[in-house]
Amino acid sequence: MIDKTQLITVVNKFGGTIGYNVPDLGIHRDFWPNEKKEVTFDELEKLSFQPGGKIMLNEYLEIKDEEAARLLLGK
Repeated sequence: MIDKTQLITVVNKFGGTIGYNVPDLGIHRDFWPNEKKEVTFDELEKLSFQPGGKIMLNEYLEIKDEEAARLLLGK
């Protein structure tokens, strides 16, 4: 089991700027092309429950932690 406060590196693999909201946490993030950010597993998990969140995580963002990617996306 992964600690929900663990920081996970996420990279924008899309050619443009993308962003997402996680209302439960009051978070809005924008990523420039190829930008890396450290976010908590809890934030990514809550994003995965938002409409379009799994698509965002599968298609536009790269999760640089194998365990987190497997738990969130089944990879």
